[in-house]
Amino acid sequence: MSWADLQKEVALLSRFLTQVPGLAPGVRLGVLGRNSAEYLQLMYACADAGVIVVPLNTRWAIGELRHAVMDSGIKVLAILDCEFFGTALDLCTVAPAAGRGPSCLMVGPQTCTSSPTSVERSEVSAWRRISVGQGDAEREGWRGVDDSRGDFVPARAAEEGMGEQRRSDDHDCCDSAQSVGGATLEAEGTRDVFCIVYTSGSTGRSKGVALTHEGQVFQADAKCVQLNFTSSTTYLNVLPLFHVGGISAALAVTLVGGCHVFVPRFAPGCAVAAIQAGRVNSIVVVPTMLHVLVKEASSESSTSDDTAHPLAAIDTVVVGGQPMSGRLERLARGCMPGARFVQTYACTEAGSTIAFAFSPPLGASQRDPNGGCGAKSTVPERAHDLWATAGSPAEHVEIRVVERGPSDGAHPARPASAGTVGEVETRGPHVMKGYWNRPDLTAEAIRPDGWLRTGDLGRLDETSGRLMIVGRAKDVIKTGGEKVHSSEVESVLLRHVWVAEAAAYGVDDERLGEKVAASVVLDDAAQDDEGAITCDRARAVLDRFCGLHLSPYKRPRQIHVVPALPRNSAGKILRHMLRASL
Repeated sequence: MSWADLQKEVALLSRFLTQVPGLAPGVRLGVLGRNSAEYLQLMYACADAGVIVVPLNTRWAIGELRHAVMDSGIKVLAILDCEFFGTALDLCTVAPAAGRGPSCLMVGPQTCTSSPTSVERSEVSAWRRISVGQGDAEREGWRGVDDSRGDFVPARAAEEGMGEQRRSDDHDCCDSAQSVGGATLEAEGTRDVFCIVYTSGSTGRSKGVALTHEGQVFQADAKCVQLNFTSSTTYLNVLPLFHVGGISAALAVTLVGGCHVFVPRFAPGCAVAAIQAGRVNSIVVVPTMLHVLVKEASSESSTSDDTAHPLAAIDTVVVGGQPMSGRLERLARGCMPGARFVQTYACTEAGSTIAFAFSPPLGASQRDPNGGCGAKSTVPERAHDLWATAGSPAEHVEIRVVERGPSDGAHPARPASAGTVGEVETRGPHVMKGYWNRPDLTAEAIRPDGWLRTGDLGRLDETSGRLMIVGRAKDVIKTGGEKVHSSEVESVLLRHVWVAEAAAYGVDDERLGEKVAASVVLDDAAQDDEGAITCDRARAVLDRFCGLHLSPYKRPRQIHVVPALPRNSAGKILRHMLRASL
């Protein structure tokens, strides 16, 4: 599909949206589906029509979905995959009871196998039926509106597993991307809300983050500049498009006219196959994804006669969500020796990225002479001090560290002393407009002068000026009158060769208030001279290791070996679940 074709498809879909009952500029449209070209088309069409898109997390339980639907006031629900048809029925059945749920169901491309009669037979009076058309159902693309019925006609479903590739044939696609459907962003107002992305809910009920057109174009442009995205970029859409990282990266690749390769869901084997088949050279992942990709590629490389590494063509690896350990980078470089690794510091409320830390490709002398995907590179350990930082501010992004305190206007922020820990704040057009329907929470998060309080603790390095993140304010462990940052304990544990993942947290203690505890996941290959590592031996060795590298009050009093760390849908570790399990 060329960019000219995309523009035509978006224009058709945008025109259709203006005819859907209940939709108008500023009205919310929910999207429930997996990554696909049609998902991206729908987002652009909503932007063109002035409709606010609300990407819904496909991993949520029905209660969590219902909260987002009710909270945002979604009036039309679009489903792009037949597996979510029943969920959509449930949402449209229950939510309207409070008068704020969807009044219309829009059946999309990948639901073409679902019978439209199931909608027609529904007894939900609040629905306005948009059925699946029959005549043009096999035609490719979003086909617009049947004038006689006003029904939506779906496109061909994307193939599962191998991904779907859409390449630009036009080199002037930036103009098309910025003016899809014949209307520029200015037509709707750059500070109008483009989408509402819900937080992961790690600190309570998820909140709707209202992001503007201007903010997302700003984020996309920053990524293009600092990640060197060009029309030669072939990007794997593996981060879900219901997360802000997935949205902003996809918009960036579109902005420069790169090639999109889509995989419906992340599965290591399918992702590696899509990378090879689509000639992917850029990926954006979280550390957990990178770890399993390397493991899968290593397995395929060892069982294949092909001398080419499955991931060797990748030249840009962007890692977000949480810091990447130096050990993981060394393993990944065995598969991608020519890749530049980029660590990002980001949050939903900032529209995505706040800072970048770059690690250039390896020189020939640093590469494993034996080759082999999964082999460790010979980068010196000290080179990985880079990952102890969040890096430098993204293009035109302001960052500061201030003393912690109230956020109201009566208590202006005071800059933290150089090199001391304080709360990280950021300012610029990338910052959210606010929390949807929550002016109280917005006032707490955004200062009157526009600075966003991230809730992260950090300091600015006195020499390099790099931002150093030490942890979340809520992850500080208060033990015996001292404060211990979880990230400091975790970074020490991750330096041990046996440890693949680590999480530190506080548990109640009658004498100290809290004591430091940690849970670790051992590497699959962990062993010593005596063979495979037992849990008891791992605890004893790691306890001694922490004693060498941490002050006594920071040393974990309990170390638990677990098969996996609990995470939310955004990949963040749920420390409260680890704490509750003790």
